[in-house]
Amino acid sequence: MTVNRFLLYVVLLLAAAYCGVTFYPRLLFNGVQDYENIRFYTSEPAPERVPVFAGVYEALNSDPFFDPGRTLEVYLAGGYGKYSLLAPFCRKQRSCLHPVSGKVFVASSDLEKDEVYGPGDGGARRTLRGVIIHELVKAQLRNKLGFLRYTFLPDWKSTGYAEHIAKETVDMDTSIICAEGTHEDELAGYLADRLMVELVAAEDSIGYSALLEENYSYEALRSRLMKKYCKAGL
Repeated sequence: MTVNRFLLYVVLLLAAAYCGVTFYPRLLFNGVQDYENIRFYTSEPAPERVPVFAGVYEALNSDPFFDPGRTLEVYLAGGYGKYSLLAPFCRKQRSCLHPVSGKVFVASSDLEKDEVYGPGDGGARRTLRGVIIHELVKAQLRNKLGFLRYTFLPDWKSTGYAEHIAKETVDMDTSIICAEGTHEDELAGYLADRLMVELVAAEDSIGYSALLEENYSYEALRSRLMKKYCKAGL
């Protein structure tokens, strides 16, 4: 066996091993807990009763796209090392919906405090409940639409609807969206997208299922949003 062929075999073996871990990440987790049709994997065994898990299910159950017959998987990595291995394309984010497997990964969190931490020195904090709900709503959309349709769905539709269900931004001042660079701030961007989805629902009397099929102009909707919430408009 030549050196080049040996190296090729090693690379193929490593690639196969990585694919296996990507599609069966449960091998790297010591804890597993089912709450109805949602399966939560944790780096360490979780307490028997976790309020966060119950809150996630309650919110998901209110989503019209909820499918109780389909198991949803959430992996709480417990740190950015394991998270970067399993979701390398999202390593700078707190959480990620895997584009191929549809599994949800959360980087660094605290179950008892209901908090998710950003990369670096902790970063800005969000609720673990809200983060999981946000990603699982997108997972349900992906399951409903299929991989290709979901992939080409405008971000404001998927993110806005996910935030509509997760409700992390309900107590935020809506004037935040009037500032420059709104989408550079994660939650401010979520707020703007949620308000856009809710604007269409309220003013155009259109449900989210119908909105998915409508070819709305983002710029036109953004203009309507600014006129409603910002004194100076655009």
